[in-house]
Amino acid sequence: MTIAAPGPGRRLGALPVAAGAGLALGLIAAALAAASPGDRPLLLIAAALPLAAALVTDGRRLLLVVVVMDVPMGVDRFFAYREGPAALGAVGGAVLSASAVAIACLWVLRLAGPVPVAPSADRRIVRRTMVPLALLMAIAAASVAVATDRALAVFGVLLLVHVLAVGAYVATVLRDRRDLLLAAGAMAAGVLSQGLLAVGVLAGLPAFSVGGLELRVDVDGGVERFGGTVGSPNTQAAFLALFLPVCLALAVAPAGRGLRRLGMTAFALGLVALVMTLGRGGWVSTLVGIGVFVIIANRRRWPGTTALAGPLAVMVLLVAVLGGAVATRLSADDGGAAASRIPLLEIAATMARDHPLLGVGANNEAVAAEPYRTRDVASRWDYTVHNTYALVLVETGAGGLLAFAAFLAGGIANGRRAMAEPDDPVPAVLAAGLTAGLAGVMVNMLSEPLNGRASLQGLVLVVALLTAMAAAARAGTAAP
Repeated sequence: MTIAAPGPGRRLGALPVAAGAGLALGLIAAALAAASPGDRPLLLIAAALPLAAALVTDGRRLLLVVVVMDVPMGVDRFFAYREGPAALGAVGGAVLSASAVAIACLWVLRLAGPVPVAPSADRRIVRRTMVPLALLMAIAAASVAVATDRALAVFGVLLLVHVLAVGAYVATVLRDRRDLLLAAGAMAAGVLSQGLLAVGVLAGLPAFSVGGLELRVDVDGGVERFGGTVGSPNTQAAFLALFLPVCLALAVAPAGRGLRRLGMTAFALGLVALVMTLGRGGWVSTLVGIGVFVIIANRRRWPGTTALAGPLAVMVLLVAVLGGAVATRLSADDGGAAASRIPLLEIAATMARDHPLLGVGANNEAVAAEPYRTRDVASRWDYTVHNTYALVLVETGAGGLLAFAAFLAGGIANGRRAMAEPDDPVPAVLAAGLTAGLAGVMVNMLSEPLNGRASLQGLVLVVALLTAMAAAARAGTAAP
């Protein structure tokens, strides 16, 4: 894809940008002086990113890679952190991440340069997904007024502001074929990083925590479950369900030998990491995503997709090698983990009936559910409801759930539009992988509360990339 010739636009003067950069660096320097040793690595990253972006030839692409890679790497620091609500599944504090700094820099660079006036068709496609997401954020902001714990609600709203900034940038700015391939390649690199860590754990690599980056390995009933740097094992499994179909698409897309090798290697090692999570919901969701991609590729008959036999053979081989762990997880007693989700859903349904308009407040389900928890439920599993749709309904009401559903539906619709790209099979195949990953994680959200920074950012990133691809295809900017 190529970027269309810039149209009339506006430009933010260089002087305000320089002044803003100087002010930001001054604030970071002051924060470094007062910060605890644990906070300093992330603050150093915050200071280094703008400088690195200014020094390299195309700093914008460097910052884009940081935004994508920060989904699996999870370089986060929390401020005003609340241990109690976080232990129940809420977002425990205001999150500062490397991607937050990167997306702020990207928006400054965007405003500092000419901003083309997008065609009306382009704007309609972007509105399909970004308006519902903005509406969800607005409803969440309004719900602060009714929240049981307003500080927690503010934390949730700030997180939505962050992911909206990511989604709006990707959906409105990315049109160049190289940028889209770069984003997809960074996704595969993120999966590869988790696969390498999983192999390292198998080889004896211990868990660690350095400067906000944590390698997590949980022990459940004497069995180790791999969480990697994403978070809990179930969150890791959801991440892999979302990104593994993209790796599969890269492995077969005619986008160059290097990207195909990256996709294949990431797909193989990502499957190892997926098995090691022992996340049954993630397993099912990944199979759904891969199945959707194979069906789409078979129907579209794109050039090069006959190479699917290779990665699928790798998947069968890995399942055969690691089949013992899979069989044990599926057949062993789970201590009531699956059954205990039902009472949590029943509580959520009661809360939704009692608070139909604005819900109980953004990021407040964990604390607002306390009066609804009977002794038998609390003794089994005292946690946030394990269903993302129910969680959105409880916290932001029916309007919030409708906005969230419209956002996801817009992503699927834009994926179908992007797959119809007539001139270049590469973006079409990538769009199929992204759409398949989105379909898989939509299934996963039936059994997991994907409300953390990495989970939401990954979801929004996929939908925004599909939106950008659909807009580029509709504008006729795709080219071999």
